[in-house]
Amino acid sequence: MKKFFQIIGITSLACFSFIFTEKTANTLRDNDNLMKVIKEESNLYKVESENARLDNDTIIPGINGKIVNNNRSYDNMKRFGAFNENMLIYDVILPEMSIKNTYNKYVVSGNPRKNSVSIIVKVSIEDNVKQILSVVDKNIPLNFFIDGKWMEKNEEEFKILTSNNYNIGNLSYGGNYLDSSFVWLKTIINKYSNQNNSYCYLEQKNDEFLDMCALHKSYTLFPSIIIGEYPLITLKEKLKSGDIISLEITQTTLKELPLMISYIKSKGYKIVSLDELLSEDM
Repeated sequence: MKKFFQIIGITSLACFSFIFTEKTANTLRDNDNLMKVIKEESNLYKVESENARLDNDTIIPGINGKIVNNNRSYDNMKRFGAFNENMLIYDVILPEMSIKNTYNKYVVSGNPRKNSVSIIVKVSIEDNVKQILSVVDKNIPLNFFIDGKWMEKNEEEFKILTSNNYNIGNLSYGGNYLDSSFVWLKTIINKYSNQNNSYCYLEQKNDEFLDMCALHKSYTLFPSIIIGEYPLITLKEKLKSGDIISLEITQTTLKELPLMISYIKSKGYKIVSLDELLSEDM
């Protein structure tokens, strides 16, 4: 019994010593001039988060904020002994209302603050995606939405898209998301692509389709610009930050797409994948 109480005493002393040492270290850190400067400056670098924008049945992603982690920033700068804003370390502030896992709304845009747009290429049954890849720089992250029947006939082209890390969207079979094969196509896309999200696509609202896509954790995109007969003219009339731009593979599109991309860049917008457009990272 005596030995038992000795062990308890030694353990308690060790715990007390650890707590005392930690408190002493924290006190010294808090009184360090470098930590005082970090605390004084930290509010200048705080960025508030922005909630996702909901308007009835539509949604636009929010934006994550950030706040300085004083202790980690102190540890990062201490070895240099001076404050350096480039060595600040941040914690993320998540928005209270986020697009993450909010699948039951039509996604109509990316967040305008990101100065980015996304281009969707709708691939119909007889289309050859090699045509559009041949006129666009491979570093432009287009998003290809494929039909199930196209997928059945074009396995090699599908592999080209996934091997180049393009985001792949799901048009089901003929755009019918109640077709049971919708889930099969989603499974194939998820298996072979490296993207973060699954996507459906509608140009007219259909709540049954929206619910089916939401059930299978797919975002339903509702493009803000649909390119038709006059691609470049349409783009110049409507382009704004956050746009989801939809087009089909036609001879006119193939001819004017490089000009469209140049115009988008000239307006200061970055062309990004859907995964990046919908991400709430700034």
